[in-house]
Amino acid sequence: MERQLKEVLNTSVLKCVKGNIKGGKISRACIYETDDGMVFVKSNNFTQAKEMFDGELRSLEVLYSAGIIRVPKPIKVVGLPDGGAVIAMEALNLTGDLKQYGAELGEQLARLHLLTVENGKREMRMCSSIHKSVTFELVDKFGFDVTTYCGFIPQDNSWQDDWVNFFARKIEVHMQLIDKEFGNREVRDLWSQLLLRLPKFFKSIDVKPTLLHGDLCRSNIGETEDGPVMFDPYCFYGHSEFDLSISKVFGGIPESFYDAYHTVLPVPRDMNND
Repeated sequence: MERQLKEVLNTSVLKCVKGNIKGGKISRACIYETDDGMVFVKSNNFTQAKEMFDGELRSLEVLYSAGIIRVPKPIKVVGLPDGGAVIAMEALNLTGDLKQYGAELGEQLARLHLLTVENGKREMRMCSSIHKSVTFELVDKFGFDVTTYCGFIPQDNSWQDDWVNFFARKIEVHMQLIDKEFGNREVRDLWSQLLLRLPKFFKSIDVKPTLLHGDLCRSNIGETEDGPVMFDPYCFYGHSEFDLSISKVFGGIPESFYDAYHTVLPVPRDMNND
């Protein structure tokens, strides 16, 4: 693996300075010293690891191009001859939990979610992009241009014009896995009933596709000395509320994050009335 990494990174020095650390929930990682500085490398022996890491790399590329929230600069995915794969990216010096920059991250996430085709050009002029030389492309459909993974579960990101159809398909993937593993007929029946009612939850909302992190839980955000960062994304273009819903699953995100987010992107009036 290290021989391949040296070739891909075009470095004469490849020294692991911090090894056997967590690389998300399912991978292991090392931080390497290279000719060009520190590089964070995740590895996984999963059969579909290359496709999984290709999805993560593409997600990082799009978020990095948006230039609103800091993410590790993506470098390369390498498939290993004995199976599995590795992904290399910029190593960030994380200083700990999201305590100092919660409000800043909330404001930045709202600005990211404002990047829709409808108002994206205006917002891109307003934001001071981190990466001036990179072009960010806006889309008008729901989905993503590659397969991404939630853990080991592949996500069907085929483009859709309708948010409800895309969202239903996303849930259906997980329901099929639950049905296959547990054979719980009650869960399947409840999902069938909910599926029929799903359009009613969005009947008064004009959902615009915007770039999402996709897995914005507590363990995938942090901060450096300079500000907030996020990592381990599986991006797609969808409803902005999806990121907020994921952020509440495991808790631990300061209220200042939500207050700042809704200062920039207020809760729609029709949702306040429900």
